[in-house]
Amino acid sequence: MKKIILILCVLLAATISLKAFKINVSITVLQPDASIYVNNEYKGKSSCVFELRKAQTFTIRVEKPGYKTESRVYKYNATTKSGAIPYFRDDITSVFDLKKDQIDEISPIKENKSEDLLKLETLKSDGLLTDIEALYLKDGLLGDAHDQSTKAIAELTKLRKAVNTGFITKADFIIIKNKIVKNQYDFSKGNAATDKLEVLKIKQDSGNFSKDEIDLLKKDIIISFR
Repeated sequence: MKKIILILCVLLAATISLKAFKINVSITVLQPDASIYVNNEYKGKSSCVFELRKAQTFTIRVEKPGYKTESRVYKYNATTKSGAIPYFRDDITSVFDLKKDQIDEISPIKENKSEDLLKLETLKSDGLLTDIEALYLKDGLLGDAHDQSTKAIAELTKLRKAVNTGFITKADFIIIKNKIVKNQYDFSKGNAATDKLEVLKIKQDSGNFSKDEIDLLKKDIIISFR
């Protein structure tokens, strides 16, 4: 009987000893579906609870697309009592509130600006815009006149295509461009030069008009922008 009691006491002491060197770690992330890793081992999403040895140093990493990844390192407290047994901290509860990653967010406006800047460089490299004209449109694009500059660049890009296909001359382009750069241009549907030239192109393709007639109509369109 004494042996049984002794064995039970030993087992109980061992169990208490093991528990004394364990801690419970509870992790909660305020953002839903955030992934939780402990020492690079996946533990779950949003929240989890697990047990660790008190003497173990561990790292919690929390990540979610569109948010900045956050990591925390926990080390056991090696302060000793009576100079013998290490004294460790109690259970740990850790709450994470991830911050949005602004760097990864690219707005449609920024993307459009980049495209428009490339179009400006193309117009300038083709000799269709002077450095001053390109700079003027660029300043508007990056400033308060963004919408107006965007319309101007789009119109000039269409006119560039008409020059490249031979439908209008470079001189015709310059006449229309001067109106655009001086803010004396009507971009409304049907009044823009590209709209009128598009209608004229349809007439030309129909075959119902002679070349002379098309050239005369084209001349009238260009003159209207002087």
